[in-house]
Amino acid sequence: MTDANFDQAIKEFPQLLVEFYAPWCGHCKALAPEYVKAAATLKNNDPPLYIAKVDATEQKKVAGRYGISGYPSLKFFNKGKPIDYNGGRNEKEIVEYVIKKSGKISTALFGASAVQDYIKAQHDKNNVVLVYFGES
Repeated sequence: MTDANFDQAIKEFPQLLVEFYAPWCGHCKALAPEYVKAAATLKNNDPPLYIAKVDATEQKKVAGRYGISGYPSLKFFNKGKPIDYNGGRNEKEIVEYVIKKSGKISTALFGASAVQDYIKAQHDKNNVVLVYFGES
């Protein structure tokens, strides 16, 4: 992304992970293949999710606006509000983070069998399942 299209992209994609990088940075170069793999995986998500990159050495206006001083710096934008990325640096961890941050906060289930099916589906995802019984 660039200084010119950054704000439009943030509006167009309500949840977007953005990597601010420097082309000469060794850590950025190490992250690059994992970031590309994560982008491909997230694009095939249902619904598709996206991640983006900004060359902070060229796009100084946007980098300055978000206080970027080290590379790579990743920020997750949720409806335009940035939060510092605190996930891992491999494809799996990036994908899990973006899906978690982009997903629903809760899921309504009706009936004991629906709850059991949901718990089984969450088994390998390291998710916590809380069940509330009562009127909403």
